[in-house]
Amino acid sequence: MQRLALFCLAALCVPEHAAAAAPVKVEVTVDCGRVLDGDLELWGCVNVSRRAPPPPELCAIIEKEFGQPKVTRCWLMLDEMWDYRSGQYRFDYEINRDYYEGDPNKKRYGVAGVATGLHYYDYIDAVSRHSDTVLLNIRRYEQEVLSGMLTVATWKEVFKSALAHYKARCPNLRYVEVLNEPTAKNQSNIGSMKEYYRFYRSAYEAVKEVNQELKPELPLLVGGTSGFRTAQAIHLAKAFARDPNPAKRLDFLSFHHYWAEDRPCQVGEWEKEVDDALAAADLSTDLPIFVTEIGYANRWMTRPDRNLWQACGMTAFQFYARRSPDLRLFPWVQYHSKQQIAFVQFDTDLRMTPYGAAVRMLRLHRRREVAAVSRGLDPNGNGLGVLATMDENGLVVHLWNLQPDGTTSVAAEVTVANLPPALRQRPLAMRRYLIDSTHGNGFAEGHGAPGLEQVETGNLTVGDTVTLTANLEPMALCLWQLDGVPGDP
Repeated sequence: MQRLALFCLAALCVPEHAAAAAPVKVEVTVDCGRVLDGDLELWGCVNVSRRAPPPPELCAIIEKEFGQPKVTRCWLMLDEMWDYRSGQYRFDYEINRDYYEGDPNKKRYGVAGVATGLHYYDYIDAVSRHSDTVLLNIRRYEQEVLSGMLTVATWKEVFKSALAHYKARCPNLRYVEVLNEPTAKNQSNIGSMKEYYRFYRSAYEAVKEVNQELKPELPLLVGGTSGFRTAQAIHLAKAFARDPNPAKRLDFLSFHHYWAEDRPCQVGEWEKEVDDALAAADLSTDLPIFVTEIGYANRWMTRPDRNLWQACGMTAFQFYARRSPDLRLFPWVQYHSKQQIAFVQFDTDLRMTPYGAAVRMLRLHRRREVAAVSRGLDPNGNGLGVLATMDENGLVVHLWNLQPDGTTSVAAEVTVANLPPALRQRPLAMRRYLIDSTHGNGFAEGHGAPGLEQVETGNLTVGDTVTLTANLEPMALCLWQLDGVPGDP
């Protein structure tokens, strides 16, 4: 057995008041002889913001850097598209423009957003062009309906007109999500989830009518709640079960979650929690579950240095979700203002952040997962995580050091055993990538550069086993690629 020592010689990233501690030794084993069943899906559902509308070229950058998303979630504000005073439709409205300045009757919603001159067609066309399918979250005028200023019938008519127009323009518009964070005061602000279903019922009726009238090759699907945690999604499921309408439809459930950082392994429990509620309501448990916003750095979202924490935490979340076949994570967010800089994959200058680099790492994985165990994980899923994947050409080993205390570094020793015959006794090309406080980190003053940084490369020959070692800071991520050298047997 040859031993390959690969050390990450980076300064420890610790709070100002904490002293650097010696790395904790952690053993990791990878068994290439145990291939796990099931498809591995680590990426494919993405979010673009409305509050901080991205330049149209962002969607092309996402596709270039990560590949074409399966689903891109974007936004439609009904009160910007349709004016209640005149009945006028502005289908190509200017995003975040205040069309109601000085109007004492129009309800105000808490998150106004920034007007950049971007118009809606440029926004949705870019999303549609660079994604397999589009998920459109539709909201606004909820408070006008609740106050009696508008009728539910009018709201449905506007909702339906929007669907018909944008579906004709964007044939790959597939999913319709009804309202955003319904009970939040700075969003739909409906007060109680008891008010939600009147909007949902109108929405599914509108979706059905548009599908009947347009007969699209790719019919629209409708769902919600886009509320908080699993509880509000389950609330919708129960309300739907009570609906006596035989034509009712619920094509997916959705919710947001920003509070899993203390116990990241809970992400892997969400599908069962929702499925148990669906079964109790005599509904199908095959329903897709979309976590249409999720983030790790919620408590530090204005801090650029915590973008590294988002990178490590979201990697763990995607790892724990990977074996939930109906669960899909839509990480927040591709791009936003400096007020949410810890969440973004691209900053306001469209430079890739550490979190963007972490997504690049996920995209380097192979088709088949092989068994891997880290002895540095606690029962909550914090500590040193590992994911290993393989195909006929080579192997990927991925580590992340998720340490909420911000002080624990690790000295990882990875033993890779039972390499397949095609990878034994032949040269393997090794590439190592690193994301930490000084690598792949354009936010670190004087250090790093935007994008995923390759820190080492070389060839090695191995037998059945190879050992990889690395020192990792808190919240650092490291990935090795081992590929057969072309031309060698």
